Amino acid sequence: MKTICKLISTRFISTVAPAVLASAVLLLSVPARGDIVLSIESVTGAPGSTGTFDVLLTNTGPSLQNIAAFNFELTTADTNITFNDVTTSTTTAPYIFPSSSYGPDIVTFAIGQTVEAGDVTNDPTLYGTDVASGATYGLGNVSYSIDPLALNGDIAEVDFAAYPQSSLSDNNFTNVPFTAESGTITVQTSTVPEPVTAIPLAGAVLLGASLIRQRRRQ
Repeated sequence: MKTICKLISTRFISTVAPAVLASAVLLLSVPARGDIVLSIESVTGAPGSTGTFDVLLTNTGPSLQNIAAFNFELTTADTNITFNDVTTSTTTAPYIFPSSSYGPDIVTFAIGQTVEAGDVTNDPTLYGTDVASGATYGLGNVSYSIDPLALNGDIAEVDFAAYPQSSLSDNNFTNVPFTAESGTITVQTSTVPEPVTAIPLAGAVLLGASLIRQRRRQ
């Protein structure tokens, strides 16, 4: 498992950061809610286990939307959850950039209950990804671990940090407004299902043994 604290790489500072921060410089005000929805997949895990969830982007509007760069920061107040890494290996939907500049590992830092990641398209012929109406893409697959002492039934809410920590830009480095939706990590203790099929069989064996003993006595 990768280290909990990962410093921002030189490569990200020199190239990803300028591209992502350009959109933040252009628009200093908080963007309005938009047709683009950023959401966090809700998952379940046992105490002491590790797992992953996807950060997703969906176009709920009627028109195509170009996305050329993104940055997101996730936080949770639950200290039983530790974020570890973010990669391009999304499973719920295809990763947004067929040619990633900084994948497969796109995390910029992961410290306890906070994790941040960002990426920029690396295909000069596409100038970003055109997200059609109704389409969904992955922005990252986040790995996490649950404390062994976490209580069964504990629900940790995972939220997006506000703009500009979480931001999108198109191929003109113009900010793309979005609506953010939280996700959850639910702690659920693994249980072994009762062997219901073995109960009738055990009863039949006991009945057979009893009949044999009765015949021997007779």
